[in-house]
Amino acid sequence: MKSSVLFFGRQPFFYSRVRPPAALRSGILILLLAASSSVLANMRGPQFLNTSAAANLQKPGGQVVVQKENLTFSCTRIQIDAPLDPCTIRAVYTVQAFRSSTISLQFVLSERATQIKARLAGQSRPIQLQLPASDQHDRPGMDRQATAIFQGPLPAGTHEIVVEYRQPVGLQEYGYGYFSDGKFTAWLDFELWPLKEWQLAPDFQLELTVHAGVKPGWWQRLTAPATGLVVYQSTRDAQQQQTVSMQSDPAAPYYWYTKTWDRNFPDRLRIVMGELERIQ
Repeated sequence: MKSSVLFFGRQPFFYSRVRPPAALRSGILILLLAASSSVLANMRGPQFLNTSAAANLQKPGGQVVVQKENLTFSCTRIQIDAPLDPCTIRAVYTVQAFRSSTISLQFVLSERATQIKARLAGQSRPIQLQLPASDQHDRPGMDRQATAIFQGPLPAGTHEIVVEYRQPVGLQEYGYGYFSDGKFTAWLDFELWPLKEWQLAPDFQLELTVHAGVKPGWWQRLTAPATGLVVYQSTRDAQQQQTVSMQSDPAAPYYWYTKTWDRNFPDRLRIVMGELERIQ
């Protein structure tokens, strides 16, 4: 018989490498296989939640010129230890109408969007929400695009069209295991290209503002991974993508980024929030 020594404190502890009987070895093997099968059956995969892209207003009929758009994304916080709350999207279009008319406007958003509001020339307008028809190929939990429609009188002159709603974010979980909690990366997509179908003023500007809660304090920065947000722009076919260079105030206690484009604004935007090492 061959022995080995394990030291526990100051006193040696002896154990013997004796092979158990064959029947006992078979029983142990069966128990191990049963335990491992149970573990595999109970292990869930990482959570993934897709969300439909939101989009600019589609071109209405009539002679309307867009002079400016102020597009704001407001998220309450950036966190990686739990799913992120929906973000508020607010789009303000400054338009000039050459004659009075009644116009109908529509835009797409997630079917899970909430608190949808619209104002036309200073007046609140009711929203008609058209939900997509269910399809047998839809996956459980799949998010689809809905269409929001509103209409009303637009007098001649310069006016604002305001659209605001709460848009859910997409989520990707990573690092999940039996001995570790999962972390989350969140993103939000927005289609800018529908505005290119409007008549744009020669001096048109699109001002983008993104803010997302309070930055972590010094203790969190020392003890937790660095978090933040990155904005990407891409072409409509998604063949070209690059990081949007945005102005920010490093001294500000909150995340706040701005960017201004002229008529040559990108087709798409994606805002990604989470652990900087993963999203940059």
